[in-house]
Amino acid sequence: MEFAYNNAPSATTSVSPFFTNKRYHPNITVHPKHDIASSRAHDFAIDLDELQSTLKAEISMAQQYYQKSTNVQCSPALNFKVIDGELEYEISRIVNSKIDHQWACKLLYKVIWLRYENARDKSKWISISKLTHAANLVSDFHIVYPTKPGPLPLS
Repeated sequence: MEFAYNNAPSATTSVSPFFTNKRYHPNITVHPKHDIASSRAHDFAIDLDELQSTLKAEISMAQQYYQKSTNVQCSPALNFKVIDGELEYEISRIVNSKIDHQWACKLLYKVIWLRYENARDKSKWISISKLTHAANLVSDFHIVYPTKPGPLPLS
């Protein structure tokens, strides 16, 4: 079974682990249609070929099964843009605000990242100073929640 596994192409790389390590495929093909001296050797070669084909098929099915269960647990990548050499992640919406005296900039907003709404780590408290690119979301949040802490009005 180990030999069949090492010669089965990976779904990710499309090459076998053997080829990855050795840079060639081993030639294990037996041609039972040609004259083989012994009928036992002929039957053994046919059985070995069938066994290898069966193992390759089962390995492929196992890879597909584990791929599905693993992909279900993956979260999509955050959308981001590079602005002035820094990563800027896109925010879906703002869901809360608070004053936290432990921060230099005390006004914080709880944001939900775009395309991350169904993930476990979907939200984060960030400073108003990091939301300069999302002024419209801050404004929309305070229209819906006018009593929540927000920036001081300009006079």
